[in-house]
This record gives sequence, structure tokens and C-alpha cells, in this order.
Amino acid sequence: MVAFFTDECFSGRIVRALRDVGFDVVRTVDVCPSGDDETVLAEAYARDRILSTEDYDFGELCIRFGLPMCGVVIVAVESLSVASQGARVVQCLSNPGDRLRGSFVTIEPARVRLRPLP
Repeated sequence: MVAFFTDECFSGRIVRALRDVGFDVVRTVDVCPSGDDETVLAEAYARDRILSTEDYDFGELCIRFGLPMCGVVIVAVESLSVASQGARVVQCLSNPGDRLRGSFVTIEPARVRLRPLP
């Protein structure tokens, strides 16, 4: 199973939902609190974890500036009920295989977009 690293803005409810089904999730607040985006991305990479966030700025760091990363998952499900958000993310991440590694993924309420990165 893929290991994740979440930034500070990532929902604690979604972290709990992921952990409840067995995902390995490390939170930024437990490792490098108040780190800027570059620090968070570097920490996720150093730990060989895919960054999970609700912050689209990481796309620019990975795509435009080419900073090293294992993968990034943007979670954009805020329009769903709080109770449904965790279930949606768990559903989308449960059977992706190796497609998450090296990709920029956006999880939305009705679709998942995956873009392989160079």
C-alpha cells in the first residue's frame, strides 16, 4: 500500500478515514510543523511518501519548477458533506496500483484526474 504525507491544511477527518482502512499516513504537523511548501514537499520526498494536500500550489512546485517528489494527491472534495469526504478519498486511493507514484492526482467529487509527471 502507498504511504502518504499530508500537509498542515489537510483534513484530520480524511486522515482518520485513511488510517481506519490501513493507509500509512504521516502528518506534517507531527514532523515539521509550520514548514513552507518547499520544505513539506522535500520532507515527503525524503520519506518516500506521496504528498496529500488540499493546496493547489504544490502543482506549480512539481510541474512548473520540477521539484523532486514521489507524487502529489490534491483532494478537492470540500463540496461533499463532511461525512462523505473521507469515504470518497478512501474509495479513490484504494486500488490505484502504482499509478500514484510519480503522478499529480486530483480527487474531485465526481472524477479523478491523473497526470504523470516527468
